[in-house]
Amino acid sequence: LLAPLLGAKDGMLPQVAVFALYKLLRVGSHADNLLALMRAGGAHALVAVMRAHEGDAAVRDMASSTLLDLALLPDAPPYAAQHGLVAPLVALLQPGEPATVRMYSLLVLARLANHSGAVQMDAVSLGAVPALVRLMQAGAHDEQLHSARLTAILAQAIPCHEALRAGDVQGALVGLLGSSAPGVAEHAASVFAILANNPDTHFTIVGWGVVPLLVALLADGRPAVGSTGYAGTPVFTRHPATASSATAPPAPTASVAAAAAFGKEKGGASPSAGTVSSGSSPGAQPVQQQPAGPSQKTQTYVLATLLLLAMHEPRHADVVCRCGAVPRLVALVREGSGGAREYAAAVLSCLSRTVDVQMEVIAAGGVPALVTLLAAEGAGADARGHAAEALVQLAAVDSHRKRLIVRASDIVPAAMSLLQSPAAVSRYWGATLLQMLCQDDAVLTEVLEMRALRAILARLLSNQDPLQTAEARRAQVQGAWLVARMCEAPEVGRELVSLGLVRPLVSMLSAGIASSYWGMGGGLYGVVAADRGSDAAAMLAAAAAAAAGLQAGG
Repeated sequence: LLAPLLGAKDGMLPQVAVFALYKLLRVGSHADNLLALMRAGGAHALVAVMRAHEGDAAVRDMASSTLLDLALLPDAPPYAAQHGLVAPLVALLQPGEPATVRMYSLLVLARLANHSGAVQMDAVSLGAVPALVRLMQAGAHDEQLHSARLTAILAQAIPCHEALRAGDVQGALVGLLGSSAPGVAEHAASVFAILANNPDTHFTIVGWGVVPLLVALLADGRPAVGSTGYAGTPVFTRHPATASSATAPPAPTASVAAAAAFGKEKGGASPSAGTVSSGSSPGAQPVQQQPAGPSQKTQTYVLATLLLLAMHEPRHADVVCRCGAVPRLVALVREGSGGAREYAAAVLSCLSRTVDVQMEVIAAGGVPALVTLLAAEGAGADARGHAAEALVQLAAVDSHRKRLIVRASDIVPAAMSLLQSPAAVSRYWGATLLQMLCQDDAVLTEVLEMRALRAILARLLSNQDPLQTAEARRAQVQGAWLVARMCEAPEVGRELVSLGLVRPLVSMLSAGIASSYWGMGGGLYGVVAADRGSDAAAMLAAAAAAAAGLQAGG
């Protein structure tokens, strides 16, 4: 009964109806009452009231508050998409609308669009992008913040990315990365992190000169917009869009795991229940200076963007390095907190695939920082796994491996503990690191003295479930290579046999034989796989080497 009165022509009647609804909705089940109001067409009417009664702060705020509550209903996003509620809300973002009304519209749209692809694409197709660009370029700081937040939510839908690119969204966001207003740079960085999940956007992101600004944010939280980027290129120079092929690395990388985790956790900026003070204009609020240093969320968004850029394209990894990221990443691994250490280690592991960058990592003190993280009991398994991955990349070069060998007393126990990690990727990198360091006889002697490692390896190889993940299998392959090396000491081989290691190795041999073409020559030493690059061939070779080691030990 009250919903139709919201659209009455009588100036007083809509005001009284809004007040009555505001009180009535709080009698009984608030959610059920909101649902009944929405089904009665109240959402469209509230948008009209918000626009027509902007001068009446009390009416405007009650209508807006009710609309914000309504937008939290699970049924609200599909209703908004099916009944055309998005269009009037987008219309309220236009320059001619009062600033307070624009702000409420930003908040309602953010709630409706969050995790709703239909609303996201409707908002973009109905002209939200040009309006958001205008607000990010010329709006008050709170309009800039919530415009960036809504842009991050719209970017959840990959079909919207082309419209965001064509609408110069990235150019507007570049300007926000240098904002001193609290939260503005953070939400601008979140948009780039979400866009970077789509490899097709990478050349555009790099071409806008975003990377040097993001790297600067890692240090002090406020890059100087307009400064020169890498190789002296102005940060606003466009880069021609080029198709890129996203090629995943052949080995299971903890970097990929970090990127995937980020995509799940940070896939949409959370549209919190922001409010606007009654009777006040957002533009009238004083701008508070951002505290020194970036927030942890800002660091996470920046690091995720750098990781995704570097992971898919070596040229972009080179750009990240030339912008001075390595010393700052090492500093975060050494002194960062929580997720910042984890993501910084993931980026370093990705960048360390090239020898030139490895030299820079070493020069910046990366080895002791990574070893400290690897051995940190309070650090999570994922963070320690990233540290192990980065150290493996360094250990692949003989001269760099010597730097790790002198720290073997710290590295070996920490890597050994990773073999018991619930994360298969972390087990893989822990086993790989141990196997590479054991190429040195002195390290092997130290490893052989750790009797607990033998039981740990037996447990690592004991799970021969055919349905286990590829990462778990690869961890076992590295464990088998480590067993083969350790069996050079006969007493170790005999103990591993007593721990039941023969049966798992037979299972690995059987699985590898079933998947590979092989020939026999000279017993187990003569196993030859036609495709040594395949997982099956690697498993066959590692299991054969380990079994041969056990056989040699009697």
